[in-house]
This record gives sequence, structure tokens and C-alpha cells, in this order.
Amino acid sequence: MSVLLVLLLTVGALNPAAGPPIGLLSYGELTAEYQAGDRETALRRIRRWRRGEIREALRALREEGDRREKLVLPTGEEVGELPVGMDFELVEAAALMHVEAGLRELQSLDGARAESQLSAATSLVEWSHKLKAERARERVRLLANLRRPEDSTGELDPALWDELNRALLIDLKIDPREFYVALAAGTLAVGFPETALGFAEKARKAAPLDGEALLLSACVKEGLALGEEVRTHERKARRLREEAAALFREALDADPAQIEARLRLGGLLLAQGRPQEAEPLLQQVAEQARDNERRYLALLLLGRASELRENPDAAAASYRLALEAWPHSQAARLALARCLEGSAGPSAAHPLVLASLLDSREPAREPDPWWSYPSGPRGLAKVALERLWQGTLGRSFGP
Repeated sequence: MSVLLVLLLTVGALNPAAGPPIGLLSYGELTAEYQAGDRETALRRIRRWRRGEIREALRALREEGDRREKLVLPTGEEVGELPVGMDFELVEAAALMHVEAGLRELQSLDGARAESQLSAATSLVEWSHKLKAERARERVRLLANLRRPEDSTGELDPALWDELNRALLIDLKIDPREFYVALAAGTLAVGFPETALGFAEKARKAAPLDGEALLLSACVKEGLALGEEVRTHERKARRLREEAAALFREALDADPAQIEARLRLGGLLLAQGRPQEAEPLLQQVAEQARDNERRYLALLLLGRASELRENPDAAAASYRLALEAWPHSQAARLALARCLEGSAGPSAAHPLVLASLLDSREPAREPDPWWSYPSGPRGLAKVALERLWQGTLGRSFGP
């Protein structure tokens, strides 16, 4: 059993009045169970922990990271101190456990508990990377001191070399960019752009020219703008859309083949009342998209652009093509019905409205991508979380 696990197993016993449950279900065992055992049980139990209990466990972990033991040369000479060994695979597993618990709290609409879990996750990742950098610098300094001028070979005793590396070289699997992209995409996908904003900004800071990080930041701003518009804060919504548009353009500069950024920039220009600028972008997506989902969304938005330009015939044509790309789309059917009602009266729209109502009674089909459009690129969260979990734990995210 690792030193870290032993320490964490006893965190509850250190402060039983305020700490987690004492014994087998303490923080260390929950993390180990999440890492390689019954993850559902671990998640269920960690979600019961209060903010103060989680904070106490993290405080004890950091204290363990600061604990040191004397470094003694084979000659018996004491030349300094080294950190005690720590299982950083367990630390990273704890971070991912808190991420998954936090996402589940958001889905349960418990923002306070979600913030506590997600804050713990980011704290663990940032602390471990900071510690890795500090120990790498310490290793360089210590090696320089140990290689003395009178030693003609400059070589260290192999056992001492191994001890230095064990104590000062930290191997971390979580990449900060991947971590923050996954958190931003995940929190946006479950409908919380306010929570996603900080993670998206950290992803951009970790990788300023990364097309995916830029795309995600733009989608978060777009989602925030929609929320401000619903609250009738038009000035805030306008500013956020301008920021989102600039980020979409940066994403296209970083990766000109980024079709999602092109699609969403076109949609954003429509929201700003600029259909003439939006149409070329959306037409490119409709022609170049390799999947029906993006082609459908581009055609749907092209129909809206034609409506804004007061061209109902072109709008109806685009909506019909959108229905061909996604036959069970309520959004396209109802938009086409609106166009036909305006040009030919209610009787022309009636069959489409009736078809939408009847279709809604059928067993659930693949969801209309339009309804999830404000939550960012469909599938991005799943892909980003899967990358992070596979790279860190060697298994898939979720059940």
C-alpha cells in the first residue's frame, strides 16, 4: 500500500468531528476504488462529502507532499532532504473522480456541490504540476551540488541516483490542455456555460494557438450571449457575441479546415443580423460537410438567412434540403411551415405542423442536433472526456 493511500485512509481519523467517514470508506480508498474497482460506489460516496471534508483531505495530501526525509550519502554524510515517495497515479485518479462527480452534480442542478467537486479536481491537477516543476528544479540544483570538483568521474553512486529520481522526478499523465478542454466541453454540454468559462480560458492559456481550445472558448461565449439575451441584457449579449466571433475567426486562422468554427461563425453573424456575411460561410459548410448533421445545421441556418433577407422561396428551398439531410427534424419542418404560411396561407403549413406533432409521439429517435446546438459541438465533450480518461486511467469515461 502506498504512503499516500495510507495517509488518505487516516484523514478521517485525524479530525473525526469534521472529516470524512473513518475507516474503509475514506478518501484514499474511494480514490483507489474509483481507479480500479467499483467506480459507481466511489462516485456515490464522494458526492456525499461536504466542501469542508474535501478541503481537509486535500490539505492533508499537500502536507504529505511537503514531508521530507534526510538524504544520507554512502559515506554517512547528510547532504540535504528529499521528499517522501507519493503515488501520483492515485492523485490523478482522485482528480478525475472529482471531475465525474462534479459533472453529475451539474446534471442534478446542484451548483454548489458541483463547484466543490470541480474545484477539488483543478486544485489537484494544478498542485501536482506545480510540484513537478519545483522538484525538477530542485533535482538540477542537488545534482550540481553532489557532483563535486574533486570527484574526477562526476558520476553518482547508482543507488543515490535512483533515490534522487524516485523522490524528485514526477511522472504525470494529465496534460493541462486536455484537462481543461474536457472540463469546459463537459460543463458546456450539460448546459452550464458560466461554469465552462473559466475552464475554457485555462485551456486557451495552456495552448493559445490550439484550434480546438479556441473553438470551445467561442462556443462558451456564444452560450453566455444566449443566456444574456434571454435575460434581455442586450448590451452584454452583443459584447459576448463580438468576442465569440473573434474567437471563431482565430480558430479558423489556426485551423482553416475547422468546419464547426465556420458553421458557428455563420450562425453568430445571423444572430447579429448580418445574413449577407453569413451566407458564404454557411454555403461552404453545406457543400463541404462530410456528415449529415453539419450539413443539416448549415441548411437550416441558410434558410434563416434567406428569411432575414425577405426571400421566402429561397428559405423554403433550404428548409426542404435540411429535411432531406435530417428527415425527422422538427426545427426544419416548423420553419418550412412558417415560410409556407406566409406565402400560401395556413392550409399550406397545416400538414407539416401535423407531421411534427405525430412524429413527436413516436419512439425516441436520434435527437435533432438543433436542440443541442447551444451546448457546443455535439460529441466534443464525449471525445474530450474519453481522451482524458483513456490517457490517464486507461479506460473509458462513464459506465
